[in-house]
Amino acid sequence: MTRRIFAIALVISLASGCTSSPETPSRAPVAAVAKMELPFWVSIDGDDLPADAHEHPCGAYVTRLVERIPTAEDGPLDAEWIVEFDADGRELSRWPAPVDFMPEAIDGERLQVADGKLALRVETDGRFEVVTPINPDLPRIDCPEIERFEGSDYLQCTTLRDASTGADRRIAFEGVCT
Repeated sequence: MTRRIFAIALVISLASGCTSSPETPSRAPVAAVAKMELPFWVSIDGDDLPADAHEHPCGAYVTRLVERIPTAEDGPLDAEWIVEFDADGRELSRWPAPVDFMPEAIDGERLQVADGKLALRVETDGRFEVVTPINPDLPRIDCPEIERFEGSDYLQCTTLRDASTGADRRIAFEGVCT
């Protein structure tokens, strides 16, 4: 009986130690999401826009059922791009995100993004999983010139503390257009 109680207690303590708090992204690999409807920019103009395109201050977007965030920059759907950069403004890593999603947290090569209601943990290849939003108050830092965002009036930069290493990482993204 004592062994059985000990075994149950051990299983419970191990299981409870494997969860992550909302402030710390899980270090587990991103789990596959069957499919999810998410908004993306349409890279077609004028009369060729899909009938279900929506107006946005920055252009037209559509909502599509996807299992990965599109990463091809010359395809019919464009993602927002969130970039890690070095002190000289050189791109180190980049992650695709749906329209109007902003960075929240980082853990190694996984970036958590959210739109205020929905949060996703995204890998550089577009794989994602749904997670709990944390809505942090991110520090703003000065942005160097970053080639990917050249000429943008909406460029914002911040630092995120990497949950894996504890290092601060510089992140650039375009804020919501108005």
